[in-house]
Amino acid sequence: MPEWQHPAEWVIERLRSEHDRADFSCGNASLDRYLKEQAGQDLRRACATAFVLVPKRGDSSILGYYTLSSYGIDVGDLPADVAKKLPRYPLIPATLLGRLAVDRRYQGQGIGEFFSWMPSTAPWCNQPRSPLRRLLWTQLMPAP
Repeated sequence: MPEWQHPAEWVIERLRSEHDRADFSCGNASLDRYLKEQAGQDLRRACATAFVLVPKRGDSSILGYYTLSSYGIDVGDLPADVAKKLPRYPLIPATLLGRLAVDRRYQGQGIGEFFSWMPSTAPWCNQPRSPLRRLLWTQLMPAP
């Protein structure tokens, strides 16, 4: 857990139509467009789930968002000492943290760091067989 404390009012919610996507801008056109145009479709198609951070319960403003989706890790891509501890399947289930963005107005307030550990602290992550025990990141661009 980080040394800083996030505001107690912050709430992470699954993206809903009530959230104000139009006002969100992180400074990266691809990430902005994804939230505004694609995230809802991915949720309906069960491809990825977008989670948004709002300042407090009932507020529609989006401070930032991240997406989670199912993923498979090719056992052959893992170091031998790691692979030998896993089941002998060609693909090991994992969860992909595919996108993460913070609105420009809230950058520099620790939201990215808050997001970076939040998925792995979810209650279902601590289950022995949870795919969230194997959380992968993709990086579209380096952090500022």
